[in-house]
Amino acid sequence: MSIFNQEELRCAVCGHVSSYYMCGSMSCFGDKHLDTRPGWHNPRSECFLQCDDCKYVAPNLEEETPITLDWVKRKEYAQLEGYTFESNASQRMFRRYLIDEYLQDAESCFWDLLSVAWGCDSFWEKENARMCRKMALSIVEENHLFEDGKPENQILLADLYRRSGDFHQVEERFANLDLGEEELNKLLQFEVEKAREQDTKRYTVKNALGESDEILDREIVSEDEESQEENEPEKVEETKNENQVQEEQEADTNLI
Repeated sequence: MSIFNQEELRCAVCGHVSSYYMCGSMSCFGDKHLDTRPGWHNPRSECFLQCDDCKYVAPNLEEETPITLDWVKRKEYAQLEGYTFESNASQRMFRRYLIDEYLQDAESCFWDLLSVAWGCDSFWEKENARMCRKMALSIVEENHLFEDGKPENQILLADLYRRSGDFHQVEERFANLDLGEEELNKLLQFEVEKAREQDTKRYTVKNALGESDEILDREIVSEDEESQEENEPEKVEETKNENQVQEEQEADTNLI
């Protein structure tokens, strides 16, 4: 399990003093996802704190920063540029994205948005998750990120394009790409196959390697469809494990 230590901190932006739970060590449960998420947790969000008063977000609230009180009081920051997120982690990390955008730190912006998307995944906010992945990909393209050719980055990008619904990009960029290792190629081809099926669900590495049939996503159905599913056991098996949903959401909600 993850261990959090309670500490009293003074915000470097507004001077407000409050007690916060600092992440001392982290345990991640569940299989690694194809987009690098380690199981059910959202580790980047767990490493960032949000001031109780001015809503400044940083891994260390006391560390000196160029961000000013006037800046965090801006309507765009306070109101998340008009976006609404159910997840506490998503709200917190979207604010951090706005900070990193102001600081012109493109790579941090990318990881912030991916963390926002993970929080949305945990709360079934599919449209918000798709939007954040598209924003993250725009940052990659505009700033030429991940052009090092590392296999894990290619798999990550393929997953982001597929889950954002840009199936053409997956086919065009990755269908004939050789990553040099059989297992890595199998992961990449899994992404290509799912893109051809226009499948935007999330999957684990074990799913892609055929080592697990665990379902991470389920379709939202109407009451009529739910009653019909009572007579279709195969579909019922495709609903997400309720304990897993609770684990994901508790891990997010416990950190405000």
